[in-house]
Amino acid sequence: MRVALVLVLTLAAATAATPASSQPQFAAAKLDFRVKLHQTGPLFFPCPVGVPAQATWCIPWAGSGFVRGLGNVYVDYDWPGWLLGVGPPACPADLAKPLKTIGRLSVPGRGVTIFITFAEGARCLPFEGRWNELLLHEGKEFTITGGTGPPAFAAASGRGTRERQFVPGALGTETWTGTLELPGFAFDVTAPKLHGAASKTVRAQRGAKSARVSFKVTAIDGVDGALPVSCHPRSGGRFPLGKTIVRCAATDSSGNTATAGFTVTVKRR
Repeated sequence: MRVALVLVLTLAAATAATPASSQPQFAAAKLDFRVKLHQTGPLFFPCPVGVPAQATWCIPWAGSGFVRGLGNVYVDYDWPGWLLGVGPPACPADLAKPLKTIGRLSVPGRGVTIFITFAEGARCLPFEGRWNELLLHEGKEFTITGGTGPPAFAAASGRGTRERQFVPGALGTETWTGTLELPGFAFDVTAPKLHGAASKTVRAQRGAKSARVSFKVTAIDGVDGALPVSCHPRSGGRFPLGKTIVRCAATDSSGNTATAGFTVTVKRR
């Protein structure tokens, strides 16, 4: 059983600022990241067959989203994403700790899978029911232990921490902070360039309270080439008298997003 996650925040590359040109900028085989995953409907349940015998309760986790420098990623686990050992042999009676868990971070667009091992929790804590806050918020360290796909990913390494925040019986988040290292690999960390996001003024028909406004915003990426652009409000719609801010965005296959805003002013004739 799996519970969906909704992505995500940011991934910061270990590199200099984005240059003014449209050429891609590459980090030197190392990416420092911080990703927040939002859980929907956390749930304890008895562990399925195949989970280590010392695990008493399990929580399913799966997720997806854009990670800057990698692109669209998916997270899943060999076992449910949280194994909880209650009492012996993991802990004394009435105490519990998170157990070791093995997971995967896959990047389908690159044909890549990165293997991750989450360490056993450092402490045995009181287990007073399904929503013991100390256990739910307990952080865990993780290690990146290799991967599959292009040759560089077989030697993937790195480490970090996973923190959790829960509202008992409701929603929770995971925040992953760490470093991914790939020898000889170049991460694309440059956002696309947006063109055409320029403010404009139009005149409404006499007596009208709005005017139909069209504009064209395009995006070019140094690796992916031309990309689709989403704008809100959209081109071709009716804009009311006065000033309206239009916001546009484009995201490349490595998860780099460019944004721009401009003003549409509609005046009376």
